Amino acid sequence: MPGLADALLIVAVVILVVVRQFRTRRMDADRRWWAVPAILTVVALREPGPVDIHHREESIILLAVELLIGLVTGAGWAWTTRVWAEADGVV
Repeated sequence: MPGLADALLIVAVVILVVVRQFRTRRMDADRRWWAVPAILTVVALREPGPVDIHHREESIILLAVELLIGLVTGAGWAWTTRVWAEADGVV
């Protein structure tokens, strides 16, 4: 992807995440929570080689560290998220 398209995609994803995070909405089990991560994974893996062939070990270590940081950040975010229940028990 050209640089401008990458920048626009990053800005769009950040806006989407911020808007969705601050919007109050009813929780239901039928939502497709996996759709946005799946689309972002496809876009990321579409690029040729997520691992640099000249720096294979360093690339794999960097990817693993990034994944670990993402998991820790997500766990912290989930731990600090507040869930409200209505008087009738709807979450």
